[in-house]
Amino acid sequence: MASSFTENTRVQVPAALHLCRLGYTYLDNIQEFDGRTNILTDVFIRSVKRLNPLMNDLECQQLIDKIAGMVNNDDLGREFYSLLSANSGLKLVDYANPENNEWHVTTEFSCENAESGDNFRPDITCFINGLPLVFIEVKKPNNHDGILAERDRINKRMRNRAFRRFFNLTQLMIFSNNQEYDNDNRVPIQGAFYCCTGKSKAFFNVFREADKNFVADYPYIEIDSDLESVILRHRNCVVIKNLPDYETNKNVNTPTNRVLTSMLCRERILFLLRYGVAYVNKSTELEDGTKVTTLEKHVMRYQQLFASLAIRKKLDQGVKSGIIWHTQGSGKTALSYYSVRSLTDFYAARNTAVKFYFIVDRIALMEQASDEFAARGLIVRTASSRDELMKDFRSIAPVVNNEGKAEIMVVNIQKFKEDSAKINLDNAKKNYDEARKTLERAMMSEFETYSNKVYDAANKAVEEREQEKTNKFKTRIQNLEEELSSNKKELEYVYSQNQTLSERFDQQASEYQEKLERNNQVLSRVSDEISKYTNNTMSNSSDAYNAPVQEPAETYEYDNQSQEEFNYNPYQEQQFEEQKETPLDTASEEETFNYNPYQEEIQHPFLWGC
Repeated sequence: MASSFTENTRVQVPAALHLCRLGYTYLDNIQEFDGRTNILTDVFIRSVKRLNPLMNDLECQQLIDKIAGMVNNDDLGREFYSLLSANSGLKLVDYANPENNEWHVTTEFSCENAESGDNFRPDITCFINGLPLVFIEVKKPNNHDGILAERDRINKRMRNRAFRRFFNLTQLMIFSNNQEYDNDNRVPIQGAFYCCTGKSKAFFNVFREADKNFVADYPYIEIDSDLESVILRHRNCVVIKNLPDYETNKNVNTPTNRVLTSMLCRERILFLLRYGVAYVNKSTELEDGTKVTTLEKHVMRYQQLFASLAIRKKLDQGVKSGIIWHTQGSGKTALSYYSVRSLTDFYAARNTAVKFYFIVDRIALMEQASDEFAARGLIVRTASSRDELMKDFRSIAPVVNNEGKAEIMVVNIQKFKEDSAKINLDNAKKNYDEARKTLERAMMSEFETYSNKVYDAANKAVEEREQEKTNKFKTRIQNLEEELSSNKKELEYVYSQNQTLSERFDQQASEYQEKLERNNQVLSRVSDEISKYTNNTMSNSSDAYNAPVQEPAETYEYDNQSQEEFNYNPYQEQQFEEQKETPLDTASEEETFNYNPYQEEIQHPFLWGC
């Protein structure tokens, strides 16, 4: 049954089922869709008419045609995203009311260019109001090259013009092999990663949930057995339903399911779609000094997402000020851009006009920040004098540009310096130096608190990392010691057996030597007896031969005498008597005589009486 488990059954099916827990509806038989864009036409038309009551079916179909033209442009979907993220006019998504949208998910929905014949099939596709805005690629765990291979494939697909329309429509991509991150390796090998589309390559980002209880406490929807069977049948893997491995992969706390909850729950994905995407005109200077501009699409880093959510949460609680601490290169300008968009809507919902000021302490930073904001599409203004800055403070007009775009003013802090007049805002007279000292004290206090927390957290992280390494080494050493002990016992046993055999061998060799010596003694005695017997026999025979023959004096008759008595031989009696004089000692000597050190059962070849 183990062969029934693949990357699809281990990750894809549990992930699709988990998205249903988040409120998505699974589609196992999609019939009505626009082949150019993969928009679910029936769902899209129904949703657009609900969000825009004045629109009819024909206008909705014309809107699909318009979108199909938009996403075929070489702009990374910028025009379509402007339409998608709009909070006024035509609405494609209701960002304020998640339940007012339709949520669907399916598996293996092919993205096919009918003209070229090119196609690819994302493992999972998520639809909002019929728009395929998210897709997920999964790999089975412990596939070392799985994520890297998937990254290479997605980069090749993004460079393929046949797939441009699909990627321009897609706003978020997630890749996971259902493993925890390898923090020791900067290359994305294992874990769950996300990105948006690009001209030539995708930049994989990790995602770490800030709220440790968010995944566990999320109000998941209970999934009934019928829906689960539908998904399993659609993926042709009903056989795995009751297996322990499948139950484990369904857990909400798997790496893949955690990132799906954090990023694709209704509230989070709507926030990301509305405020978490930026199009940046990146300027690059070539070796010859000329500058070229390329368009890039960025998506919020996870720390920028949680900072943006925290700002809105604190403001909603009535907190009017706060500090966000950044490390160098962590995206201060990007967060400011995202915050301008987010807070504009936040205050607009409360009928409050809002202005944004980005204050720096050097002219170089002012120029850099101005360029960064402008590259992201904000209208950037600067104050050339203190009077100009004060005039802007007093103005109640939130937007002064003709395009109605969001604005931000970048200000050098030197413009706040005192001269002959004092700053007067909302009837509050505050000395700049005093305000600055107050701010510095607050910042130092916050910094001290934060630095202590950072130090403690860093120290704890280092200790945990070192403890983890120490535990690994201890475990390894323990295993080696156990293995060594086992080998030692085995060697001791072998040595003991060898010693026993050696001692037995020495003992048997000694016994064999003793028996051999006794055999030699017996053989010597036998040889002497034989020689003696032979000499006596020959001597008697000679005497008998030389004796005169005598006639018997009497003739004896016999009738039933024994053969032994009748065949009496005086020489034989003499021989027997001579043998009786030197008999073999005991039976033990006979046994010794018949002993063979190599085969004890074999009798000695000499026979008595020869």
